Amino acid sequence: MTDICFIALFTVFCTMGIYFFVKEITSALLKNRIKTKILLEVHNSDIDIEGQIRSIISANPESDIFISDKSDNDEIGMILHKMSADNSCIILDNVKSSQK
Repeated sequence: MTDICFIALFTVFCTMGIYFFVKEITSALLKNRIKTKILLEVHNSDIDIEGQIRSIISANPESDIFISDKSDNDEIGMILHKMSADNSCIILDNVKSSQK
């Protein structure tokens, strides 16, 4: 009879230990505020690039947005530089801007 009580008590303590371990790990992960990363490649296009990026930001306010400019249009590069100066979540890569 004491063996069964010991096994039951051991099982309860193991279950409680696992529960609190998982709870602490989950709490630590949520406190770190893991951000999602959005990768955006911009090509030559007639779309409103500023409007598109603003809609991405409003849909994902906690995300970092990495933008790579593959276009030949200097105006797009200037728009992207202006937007990155206004929003700290925008990170530019390979963005060309004309300095005239």
